[in-house]
Amino acid sequence: ETSNGLWVPDPTWHFLFLLQHLTMHHFLGRLIWFLDLAVLVRRTRASVDWDRVVADSKRLAMYEALAAAAGFCRRHVDPEFPEVPAPSGSAPLPGRPWRRCHQPQTPDHCARPFRSGE
Repeated sequence: ETSNGLWVPDPTWHFLFLLQHLTMHHFLGRLIWFLDLAVLVRRTRASVDWDRVVADSKRLAMYEALAAAAGFCRRHVDPEFPEVPAPSGSAPLPGRPWRRCHQPQTPDHCARPFRSGE
């Protein structure tokens, strides 16, 4: 809780939420989302439980996206952003590698064209 009474999310969960939102809705495609991650990490570095971030990103099938986002942030935003190794046994993929595991799956019944009156 802040001095003015606002509740502040746990930095570890906040980071995971931002990563999930970034991968599911924006496909790591806008710089502002990387800046959000970098600012959160810079301001709360001591409070973020990186072991939990890594474990939960693996459990939630977001580890590949975590490694990609962390690598981008280290190279282009903040060289002190925590390093996250690429998933073992994975070769760099062309284009957007996170789409492989994070592309939303559309059920067949939702994939048909929309017809007015439905």
